[in-house]
Amino acid sequence: AAIIEASEDDLKLLHGNNLYELTANSLDELMKTILDRDMSNNGLMCVFKHLEPWIISVHDHERLRSMRSLSRVLKHFAASIKKEVIFLLLFLN
Repeated sequence: AAIIEASEDDLKLLHGNNLYELTANSLDELMKTILDRDMSNNGLMCVFKHLEPWIISVHDHERLRSMRSLSRVLKHFAASIKKEVIFLLLFLN
């Protein structure tokens, strides 16, 4: 078996990428929690206001990351609304 040696710079980059992913995932979970407290248009606006500085940033990487977070929050919102609609349909029948 071949042994692959990683330089110290490679390890720092790998650790940095992993740290970024953990941080981004934590932010996404925080935004979902905020939305869960108010699953309405007002809740969506609250999340949007928190992400807005990054959404309108002049830096590409900030806009990309904020749009990724917003996309995940919107998917969470849509899934929750879908569950509510199914429950209402079952309840009404």
